[in-house]
Amino acid sequence: NYDRNKETVVQQVMAGALTGVIQVAVTNPMEIMKIRLQTAESATVSPLQALRELGWKGLYNGSGVTLLRDVPYNVIFFLSYIEIKRALTSPEGEVSRARILGSGVAAGMLSAFFGTPMDVVKSRIQMRNSPYTNGAIDCAKRLYAEGGSGMFFRGAFPRMAVQGPLYGIALLFFELQSQYLSS
Repeated sequence: NYDRNKETVVQQVMAGALTGVIQVAVTNPMEIMKIRLQTAESATVSPLQALRELGWKGLYNGSGVTLLRDVPYNVIFFLSYIEIKRALTSPEGEVSRARILGSGVAAGMLSAFFGTPMDVVKSRIQMRNSPYTNGAIDCAKRLYAEGGSGMFFRGAFPRMAVQGPLYGIALLFFELQSQYLSS
């Protein structure tokens, strides 16, 4: 039986970071297709048309900035979930379902909030006909010039409202299934 309490913070950071790298490798093509279809000038643009426009290499456009969003997101998410859950666990090692859910919701919301600035930059770079073609730093400078630091937190609260409950529920059921399968 695996004992998460024996993990070091460095191990948790590395596990979270690697999770982010793998997540980007797998999901970046889907993310860029979603953004291209959402920002298409015509409602009749198909995924195949978007793929032809992007090309296979184009499916990884913006993957560097996506890594800058997802690696820290996953590190914050997993570290905060583990630490919040640990703080809410009784000395006997018991933690209620509500506390597991609350730990996941809090971790999801924290990660979503702190990840929003890079999400804004990533989305601006990956949108169709993006005027932000000179990389993440140039995009961030231009966004700041357009609207100050508030530009980087556009959509933060809806993002938190979605990701908090989503990850709270996911982690609750993960923990319940883990307990069930190990008994």
